[in-house]
Amino acid sequence: MNQNTDKLPPHDLDAEQAVLGSVLIDRDAIIGLAPLLKPADFYRAAHGLIFAAMLNLYWRRTPTDLVTLVAELRNTGKLEDAGGETYLAELIASTPTSTHSKHYAGVMRDHAIRRELIEAGTRIVRQAYETARDLPEVIGGCELALGDAVRGYERESVASMDSMVDAYLRRIDNAPPRRILSGIQRLDELLQGAAGGDMVVVGARPMFGKSALGMQWAVNAAKAGYVVGAV
Repeated sequence: MNQNTDKLPPHDLDAEQAVLGSVLIDRDAIIGLAPLLKPADFYRAAHGLIFAAMLNLYWRRTPTDLVTLVAELRNTGKLEDAGGETYLAELIASTPTSTHSKHYAGVMRDHAIRRELIEAGTRIVRQAYETARDLPEVIGGCELALGDAVRGYERESVASMDSMVDAYLRRIDNAPPRRILSGIQRLDELLQGAAGGDMVVVGARPMFGKSALGMQWAVNAAKAGYVVGAV
């Protein structure tokens, strides 16, 4: 049976453009996209260059817009390879909303993993033909190739520490949440209390006051109007 070897690898250029355009029209979109995608997930090389520049701006806490992105690409000598300023402007014009950016990122990620599986299959076939190597070694190499291909499949549920810290700082900058103070002045000066959804772990050796601290914090929270429980 003849196989069609002329097929293009799985990809969706419209989804790639929508992801990039979303970041350009909504600077906060990158917060949700950074843990999901990497530049190599883009099929079109120019799109990978653009997203890499967006990530560089993100890690430096510089808002991404057309002006900052053009400057970043120009400074790294990659503006023309990325399609030029005109193409970047087209990305904005072709993206009506950033609401569905994570959906498009998911489509992109699935295609990227399929491409990695195709590459892994090629490596597996090549290794299977290497009859001079011991079979256990070949099997190990094949398992490694497959593992490398699917490792990114769970990327959506795993966020880097950098992305979590950055998202937390942005949340504080944009809308400081109501803090639950412990009532201990020095501790509250250091920690600024806790916000809803935070998990605070108190660790110390026995008899160093962990329970007393927890009780003090609970009493102070109750006085502030919060519902307090113990388990």
